[in-house]
Amino acid sequence: MNYLLCGTESFALRQRRAQIVRETVGSEDSMSCSLYRGSEKTDIREILDDCRTVTLFGDGRLVIYENPRFLAALANQPQSDLIESEQRRPEADLLIEYLDNADPDCTLLLYCDYALPANSRIIKQLSSHLKFERHDQLQPADFQQEVRRDINKRGLRLDQRCQKRLFERLPLSLENWQREADKLEAYPGVIDEQIIDLLVNKPLEENTFALSNAVVDRRLADAILVLRDLMVNHHNDIPAFIGLLANQFRQMCQIRILSDQGAGMAEMAQCLGTKSSYRVQMVLKSINNATSQQLLGLLDRLSALDQSIKAGEIDAQTGLELFIVEACRRQ
Repeated sequence: MNYLLCGTESFALRQRRAQIVRETVGSEDSMSCSLYRGSEKTDIREILDDCRTVTLFGDGRLVIYENPRFLAALANQPQSDLIESEQRRPEADLLIEYLDNADPDCTLLLYCDYALPANSRIIKQLSSHLKFERHDQLQPADFQQEVRRDINKRGLRLDQRCQKRLFERLPLSLENWQREADKLEAYPGVIDEQIIDLLVNKPLEENTFALSNAVVDRRLADAILVLRDLMVNHHNDIPAFIGLLANQFRQMCQIRILSDQGAGMAEMAQCLGTKSSYRVQMVLKSINNATSQQLLGLLDRLSALDQSIKAGEIDAQTGLELFIVEACRRQ
C-alpha cells in the first residue's frame, strides 16, 4: 500500500503518519526507512530508485517523501491557474510511471502538511495509484466530539458548564487541545470554570481582538497586559501579532464605514467572513467612539511599524510596545 497524506490538521496528520510507520517498519529510525524532503530539492529519480532497492534489514521498507515540490506548487495555485500549472510536472509523470509498476516490498508515503486541491488532475491520477487521505481542520461539532471523547478517555471530570467554557477558549486544533488536556490532567484538584480560565490559554485571535479593543478605547494598562499574555502564551511571535492586529483594525474600519453608510447586519457579517451577528455586534460595540479616520490612522501606523521592523530599524517587541503606547495617547 502506498499513501498520500495531506491536510491542515497537523495532529491528526502526524498521528496517521506514525501509525503507518509503526505498521511497516516500526520506527523512522529503522534502517528500512528513508526520509526525503522537498525543501532539500532531491531528484525524484533518486527517491524512486530507493523505492526499488532491495532491503537487507527486513521483509519490507518505507520511503517517506515530505512536501514534494510539485505538490506544494499545486497547493499554492489559485483555482483559475490550476489547469495551466499542471501542464508541465515531470516529477508527477515519473512518480505515476513508478506507481504503475510499484515495488510490492516498498511502501511509499507522500506527506504534505497543507491542503491539496482534490479536483486537480495530478491528484486524481495519484489517487488511482495510492491511498489518498485528507486530514483537514475539523468542523466545530466534529472537533467538540473528538475533545469529549478524549476527556472521557483521560478520565477528566468536567460538567456541562465547564465544557462550555472550555470550548469557548479552544481554537479548532487537536494539537492545541492535546497541550491543554495535559495541563488539565495534571491538575490535582477539582476542575471548575475558574480553573479552566486559569489553565487554558485563550485563542490567539481572541487575545488579538481584546488587544485591538483596548487600543481603540485607549486603555493603555489593559493593552499592555494583553500583549504580555500574548507573548507568554504564543511564543513571542511579534510578526504574527502585528499581522493579526492589522487584520482586526482593517475589519473595524470596514465595519465602521459600512455602519456609517447604513449597511445591515448581513452585509457587515459578510465583511467579517462570518454568519454570526454576535461577532458584528461585538465589533460595533468596540468601535462605538472611533471614526473611520482614526482606525485608518492606526492601520497606517501599524503598517509603518511593520516596514521598520523588516528593515531592521527597530526591535520588534520594542516597536510594538511603543506603537501601543503612542496609539493610546494620540488617537
